[in-house]
Amino acid sequence: GFIGRMYREGTTLKIEGVAGASKLLIVEQFGFTHYFNGDIFQWIDALAASGANGMRVFGFWPFGRGAEEEPYVKIGGGYDLNAFNQRFFDYLAQWVEYAHEKGIVVLYELFDTCGIKWQDVGAYNPFYHLVGSSTKNFSNLNNARLFELQKQYIRKVVESVKPDVHQNVMFGIMNEYVENKEWHYAMSRYVKSLAPKTLIAGSEEGSTATADPTVDIWFVHKGRYDLKTGASNVPADANDLRQQTGNRKIIGFSTDGFMPEGTGRENPTDMRRLAQDVNRANLQLFGFL
Repeated sequence: GFIGRMYREGTTLKIEGVAGASKLLIVEQFGFTHYFNGDIFQWIDALAASGANGMRVFGFWPFGRGAEEEPYVKIGGGYDLNAFNQRFFDYLAQWVEYAHEKGIVVLYELFDTCGIKWQDVGAYNPFYHLVGSSTKNFSNLNNARLFELQKQYIRKVVESVKPDVHQNVMFGIMNEYVENKEWHYAMSRYVKSLAPKTLIAGSEEGSTATADPTVDIWFVHKGRYDLKTGASNVPADANDLRQQTGNRKIIGFSTDGFMPEGTGRENPTDMRRLAQDVNRANLQLFGFL
């Protein structure tokens, strides 16, 4: 099972019962969590067998264009935001428990920018009929109904994963967030109010919210990685991000997905080289697709 509670000590990630600074090798694979076919349990087994000790997944995954399950009940051509899909949350509880048994950290991104703004999949996002394909609309604090719906969803997630019991869980607020920082601040405060002992993460070094005082971890999400040569400079990326976060957070590196660029950089040789660069920068968290 998982060893003990994760916590932040200054800018260092610590785990109760483990001496020194722990390191997390996080594999990012988002779609398994939305198909109730058991694949995610096999994937967790594969992670544990390979030596990886973390996984990053998204709460919303519209890229299956409606073939996948979402946190809400389908209705007509969309979703009923007043009716949770209980099977989704039962399944969530099951695989989080299984990851806990296998010693795998779960970084659960509550929301995702790409699943809203990408036109070809945005219409399959449960919030589409309220915000369209606009992340600005999605993070509009003046929309009281939307804000309350978002909080209801967060509350349901926290109730389902039981972070006080499953201490392997961390929450991300929204993947690649670039809109109004006040929305991010409000959401992170709300998550912390529900799960005060649980670490919160953010991603994207160009985000407006890197200095969010409630967030414990921030990921470099693109950095200086050269898609043509595979060269990187993670120490410089980390130093830049520390300036943005105010030197108050744990810094990690996430590859942002290099294969879609057509360069074929997500191969063992390049990923090993990048991991070594992350290690030289003394970062404790490395996530890759």
